[in-house]
Amino acid sequence: IEAATNDTVVSNTLNVNQQDTTPAPASIAAVSYFGFGIESTYSVTLNDSDSADLESYILFRSVNGGAYTTVDTLTSIINTYRGVGFPDSAKVCYRVQTIDSCGNLSDTSKAHCQINLKANPGNQENNLYWTPYKGWKADTIEVQRLNAGAWQPIDTLSGTDTAYTDQG
Repeated sequence: IEAATNDTVVSNTLNVNQQDTTPAPASIAAVSYFGFGIESTYSVTLNDSDSADLESYILFRSVNGGAYTTVDTLTSIINTYRGVGFPDSAKVCYRVQTIDSCGNLSDTSKAHCQINLKANPGNQENNLYWTPYKGWKADTIEVQRLNAGAWQPIDTLSGTDTAYTDQG
């Protein structure tokens, strides 16, 4: 900043330092699968980041315990990723990271892994087995049956259960 009068020049320097910090991490709200097998679709829904300077999300995926690889980079206004599925037996997990406008990366979120459901028909019954969801703990699990084109609840189980026999 400079100011001048007839014989006097006054000069001051103004320094502005802005610290750039690591953006707040994002987290995954849920991983959802619809359908069965290679034709199934899935979505990964993210919780919004608390970062005021969020540029984008980086979504990572691991299949069957393999290394996490980048699936896509989503802009800050898109918080759901959709894709085509994997074989029913595949264990698929996701993690997310945020980037701010200066290119700083947040910590990577904890992993979220989908539920794999397997059904075995029996004598007047269907035996259901599933893997627990990884990423949050379910308090309860609602078992539903398709009846006349509509899904209807038939039982509520503990969130730790991983099997059910439907005798209906």
